[in-house]
Amino acid sequence: MIEKLSTEFEHQIERIHQLLEEEPSKVTWNDKVRDPDNPTQLRQIDITIDRNGTIIHVECRIHKSPQDVTWIEELIGRRCSLRVEAIIAVSSSGFTDGAIKKAAQFNIHIRTLQTLADEEIRLWGNMARPTLVFYEFTENRLLFTLSSRYISTPVLITAEGARTIEWRGLFEPLMACFDSEPYLDNVSKTFNVEIFAPLLVNGAKPLKIELSSTVRRISQPMAVDAVLRYATPDDSDTDLTRVQRHSDGIVEILQSSDDVALASDIAKLVVPQNCFFHTLFMDFGRPINMKWAKVNGLHAVMASDVKIEMLLKYASEPM
Repeated sequence: MIEKLSTEFEHQIERIHQLLEEEPSKVTWNDKVRDPDNPTQLRQIDITIDRNGTIIHVECRIHKSPQDVTWIEELIGRRCSLRVEAIIAVSSSGFTDGAIKKAAQFNIHIRTLQTLADEEIRLWGNMARPTLVFYEFTENRLLFTLSSRYISTPVLITAEGARTIEWRGLFEPLMACFDSEPYLDNVSKTFNVEIFAPLLVNGAKPLKIELSSTVRRISQPMAVDAVLRYATPDDSDTDLTRVQRHSDGIVEILQSSDDVALASDIAKLVVPQNCFFHTLFMDFGRPINMKWAKVNGLHAVMASDVKIEMLLKYASEPM
C-alpha cells in the first residue's frame, strides 16, 4: 500500500513537471542513470528533467511528518555524486525550518504538494468545471426495407465485409447534431431518420434503413475530490501549479497560470443505462492554453447496453 501511494505521488509530480516544462525538455519517471564514478552501476532517480542537456533530478517523499535536514543532506551528497545541476525535493508533508535553510545554501529546490482546505478552494477564482455528457437512447427501432418478401429464417443482421457491427456508429453522427439543441438537457425528443450503415439482412443489402428512437442528454457535473497546491514552502501565495481531482480520480486537471493539462482514467467511468458516453466538457471560465491531454481507457466506455429492436419491411408493403 505504501509503495502504491509513493508511486502515485511520483506520477503526480511527473505530470506537474510535464506541464511546467517547455519544449524540448524531457521529463522521465523512474529513470536509471549511470554513476559517473562507476559506470556499470545504475542509480534510480524518481524523476529526471533534461533541459536540453541540463539535468535536474526530482526526488519525492510522501510522509506524515515534515522532512528534516537529514533528507536534504542526503540529497546534497547525491547531487555532488551524480554531477547534476540541481535537485528538486518534493514533500507531501512540508519541511522543517532547518531543512528549508540548508536546502537554500546547496541548490536543493524544495517543493510541497498539499491539499487546500475548503475555504481556500472557495477563494480560488480559477476552478475548472468538468462535466460528463451522455446521450440516452430508448425505444430504439431499426426498420430494414427489403426488395423481396422471400427471406430465409432465422433473420441475421451482419456488417459488410464480415466486420463486427459497431452500433455506436449509428448514433455517433446523431449525437453531434443534438449538441446544437440545448433543450435536450430538460426534455426528450422522438425522431425517425434514414441512416446509411453497412448492414446486411441475411447477406443482402436492404433498400433502406431507418432508425427511430427517443433521446435525451444527461449532463453530470463532476464532483471535486481535492484541490492540491504545488509550491515552494516559503511563499504560500504563489502556486507553481494547482491540481484538481474529480470523481475518484477519473479526471485530473493541472493549471499553471493559463497553461493547462488534463489526465483522465476514463475506464473508471460508469456509463448510465441506455446511454452512450459522448464527451467531457471543460469550462475554465477564461481562455487557456491546453498543453497536453492524456486519456486512458477511452475504448472501455465506448460500448453500451443500448437495446435495439429489429423490424423488417418489404418494398411492396406499407408499414
